[in-house]
Amino acid sequence: MRTLRRRLLLALGVPLLALLAFSMWLDYRTAALLADDINDHNLNAVAVTLAEHLEESGGGQEIELEVPEINPLTDDSPIPDQTAFALVATSGRLIAGDPAMAALADSAGTADGRHHDALFQGRMFRVASYRAHLSREEATLAVAQTTASRDAAIMPIFMRSLWPNILQLFTTLAIIYYGVQRSLRPLATLGARIAEHPVTDLQPLSMHDVPDEVAPLVESINQLIGDLRHKGESQQALLANASHQLRTPLTRLQTQLELLADTLGEDARQRFVPLMETSRQLSHFTHQMLVLTRSARDADPFHEFQPTDLAALLEEAASHFLDAALAKDIDLGFEPATAVVPGSAWLLRELLANLLDNAIVYAPVAGHVTARCGTQVSGEVMLEVEDDGPVIAPEVRERIFERFVRGADTGTPGTGLGLAIVAEIAKRHGAEVRLIQNYSTGIGKRFQVVFPTPRRGHRHAEA
Repeated sequence: MRTLRRRLLLALGVPLLALLAFSMWLDYRTAALLADDINDHNLNAVAVTLAEHLEESGGGQEIELEVPEINPLTDDSPIPDQTAFALVATSGRLIAGDPAMAALADSAGTADGRHHDALFQGRMFRVASYRAHLSREEATLAVAQTTASRDAAIMPIFMRSLWPNILQLFTTLAIIYYGVQRSLRPLATLGARIAEHPVTDLQPLSMHDVPDEVAPLVESINQLIGDLRHKGESQQALLANASHQLRTPLTRLQTQLELLADTLGEDARQRFVPLMETSRQLSHFTHQMLVLTRSARDADPFHEFQPTDLAALLEEAASHFLDAALAKDIDLGFEPATAVVPGSAWLLRELLANLLDNAIVYAPVAGHVTARCGTQVSGEVMLEVEDDGPVIAPEVRERIFERFVRGADTGTPGTGLGLAIVAEIAKRHGAEVRLIQNYSTGIGKRFQVVFPTPRRGHRHAEA
């Protein structure tokens, strides 16, 4: 009872089966009545034949009943029936016939015959009683016949009417099943549309080809989607405001500390450096927390994806990370190629920024960091950042994309959120992040983000 299809089939099928059972009972009763009519007609013929041979002897003192050998039901019947009769006076005296049959005579017999079934000596008889008018008294003529032929005739009559009913039932069930399947097809189509609807797509469902009975349900779903969209917009506005409100005072604090450090002596300046580093880490951690929160699907589920040029993002990132690379004498290289993916420009910019920041932090002094993008032979778009820093230990590798999980080199400053942000943004774009390492030398790793092949005619959007 969990599906409408099953409910409809049961609601229609069970009454039809009950109707078939009732129809079968009626057919059986009709067959039995028809067999009774045939049997009664034959009994009437026997009775008429017997009555024609009633003759009174001279003076009317004695009645002699001449009975020819007549058995119209058994001459051609494969199941022979026994026929017997008795002529009984109203006083109960047996005038003629089988004495054993006298008990079966119905004294209330009529001129047209009174018929009834009677069990006698373990066998079932059909008895017809007739009122007979003799010269001296009234009498009852009882003609009885066993019911073997009648019972045998019931089943053929019943079966002739049963098979059409069964055929009609199964034909009706087939028509009902086809009708239910066809009628519920719009629901299946609607279910498929909802199932294929992206989780983050908060556009209302189309009401095209929606049955009137389901329209209120779809309207309720659309209302729920609208509420979720409004909630997401409110949450995103709150995060944007919080990001601005937090970043501005932290930037001012960092600037004031740097200005103050320039006015201090060398000894005081050395003691002041940890405070400046802590302020910088706090600013960086706050920025990453806000980016991680904003990149989550539930924080920005309605964001529209637009064609984004990854090569342009690489060129833009070159100027932002040049100073950090020069500080460690790192050879920072960029190898842009044609690579366009549907996505959010600011999210992909943050993804690249975290990969570059992670590579520069963990690369050795005078090391190499290379960022590249392009389209593979398979048609998949690729963005990767490679460095010659130490590989990540195997026991940490599986958890490296979790929040606050870092590599074995915990002496390097960091928050443990950079790769978690990369994984979240990649998941948002349906991309896969791959970590490729050189375990043979223990030096060199490459984070590769592979985007799915765009489908023709498919609108890439989160809403």
